[in-house]
Amino acid sequence: MWIRIKPLDVLLFRTSKPFGAGESFRAESIFPPTSIPFIGALRTCAMNHLLANSPNLDYDYNHYSQCIMNNQPCELIDELGSTDHLGPLSFEGPYLAYEKKDDCQSYKNDTILLPLPKDLMQPPKESKSQNMSCLNPGMLEWKVITSPPDLEMTLVKDSDDSEACDVGYLKGDNLTDYLIGDLPTNIVFKETISDIESRVGIGLSSNRTAKHGLIYTVAFQRLTENTVFWMKLMCMNDESRLLPKKGFLSLGGESRSAYFEIVKPENIPQSLTINTSSEKKEQVLENLINQRSFKLYLLSPAIFEQGWLPDGLDSKTYQWHPVKGCDAKLVSAAIGKNICISGWDLVKKMPKPLLRAVPAGSIYYFKTKTPISKETANYLFDKLHYQSIIQQSSHPPNSFSDYYQSAGFGMCALGGWKEKENDYV
Repeated sequence: MWIRIKPLDVLLFRTSKPFGAGESFRAESIFPPTSIPFIGALRTCAMNHLLANSPNLDYDYNHYSQCIMNNQPCELIDELGSTDHLGPLSFEGPYLAYEKKDDCQSYKNDTILLPLPKDLMQPPKESKSQNMSCLNPGMLEWKVITSPPDLEMTLVKDSDDSEACDVGYLKGDNLTDYLIGDLPTNIVFKETISDIESRVGIGLSSNRTAKHGLIYTVAFQRLTENTVFWMKLMCMNDESRLLPKKGFLSLGGESRSAYFEIVKPENIPQSLTINTSSEKKEQVLENLINQRSFKLYLLSPAIFEQGWLPDGLDSKTYQWHPVKGCDAKLVSAAIGKNICISGWDLVKKMPKPLLRAVPAGSIYYFKTKTPISKETANYLFDKLHYQSIIQQSSHPPNSFSDYYQSAGFGMCALGGWKEKENDYV
């Protein structure tokens, strides 16, 4: 089921940097946020709803916590999972969206926003041109030291003065156009979605008076009035009994208020489903069939066991076999700076392990030994497009890979790229 979440206040999705006396006096916020705070808010709401509306559940939060600590069975764990695994639950999102109301009070016209691909380039700020360009893997005739040094190709830009593009978001409606090689023309700028609102505070002593040396600043995110989030919740059990049809959530740092409602399938935004439609699938497949290359674009952060390399890829040869009949090799990548993922374990009352993730928007370029057949292209689309490329661990259920796969990390989109006739530039 799809859940629409509208913030009613400023939001804080704090980074993993230390924030305490003598360490740092400014708390920064991650935006767009990962799924972790949303999953925590929704599971808390689901627990309260189940305990209030299921007479056969005679437990409370303390009993649930004790069962987790002592590794004992519990009905709530069967329904909602625990701190280390999500049980029968899985999630997709959150997707930022730009609200557009119509007379029917439907949400079909909400515009879903995606992270800008890391291979997009923009003209310098002083330039009058607004035309974007795209990095393309190529072979250089002079030796270039790259990291890692043994990838076959280097990303080459069309213009010497172009620079990395990090000004906004890609509209979901335009995703397939990008995947088949067209450049986006209407980027949604960051300032139209949110702005940083810094607030100053001071630590208090036990008698509620200001304590010396504990002044601090918190960088909240104030979203514009028409900005919302969309989140998909899937459950192996009956998902309809987990949440009320609408209600309120305590979201992010300082438990700020947000309103949520479960939206019927016929009212969800078209841009949430259009990129997996049969029409868009045909466009993507047409761009892949008989080619020897494809690329993956991360829609959400990914935590892999091999760092920045996708699970299942050979770290020495860069060979990858994602589906039957496809022998691929990673030849280049546009990877952003890693982000740190953690959280707070409410049961154990301690921070969760700190893990590094490949940021959303990162691109992986692959070449195949033989031209991609129609059958193989269909396999690739079904296995990779809008699917998580984080592989399940061989040590379930308390593995980080299982948890983050179910949490919606590692979602990607499948696209194509074509080599130039002359790779030497």
